[in-house]
Amino acid sequence: MGKKHSEETKIKIGNAFRGKKLSKEHVRKIQESRKGYRHSEKTKKKISKTLTGRIRPPLSKQWKEKISKGGRGLKRSKETRIKISNAKKGNKTNFWKGGICPINLKIKSSVRYKLWREIIFERDNWTCQICNKRGFLIHAHHINNFSDYPNLRFDLNNGITLCTNCHRKFHKYYGKRNNTKEQFNKFKNQKYTKGWTENDKEIPGWGNIDNILINLKEIK
Repeated sequence: MGKKHSEETKIKIGNAFRGKKLSKEHVRKIQESRKGYRHSEKTKKKISKTLTGRIRPPLSKQWKEKISKGGRGLKRSKETRIKISNAKKGNKTNFWKGGICPINLKIKSSVRYKLWREIIFERDNWTCQICNKRGFLIHAHHINNFSDYPNLRFDLNNGITLCTNCHRKFHKYYGKRNNTKEQFNKFKNQKYTKGWTENDKEIPGWGNIDNILINLKEIK
């Protein structure tokens, strides 16, 4: 206990293992043996001190491709996304600057808001509900606007899919403040709209996003 290898021995050990791949069974055993292990505060400080000031060499093209392929097609569940979000929220992240981020930006960057948008898009089949174009850049528009109706920000019946062009037209006519359901009804009934009616999108039981994700108690 406490014995340290000489530099020569370290080099020999390194050369002996270089290029060798561990079997899956061996990797599994190592993972099992390390499960639940936590470094002590003393060890954490030592690691931090050792790494302070160290400049990481740039990743090779081969490594970048491996990282890219490893994450390709990976789809995390809603529960996992919310847990990751909560684990990095506020002063838990290393980017924390004392809470200087505006509240609206915080909300629109949250997982809860992203899930609200995704459900709106999925419900509307990723299709603009004004011009019926699909496959264009789309936005999740708040029928009663985001700033003036905070209680409806995550209400699924208050969201609708619009393409960039139709979304821009709406706000050109009515501005970006005090937008209402009446304004939207008037907008969609203009000459370039096609047959969508209000009742088509009122889906019973959808309501607020918290009803869709009722079991995800981590949402704040």
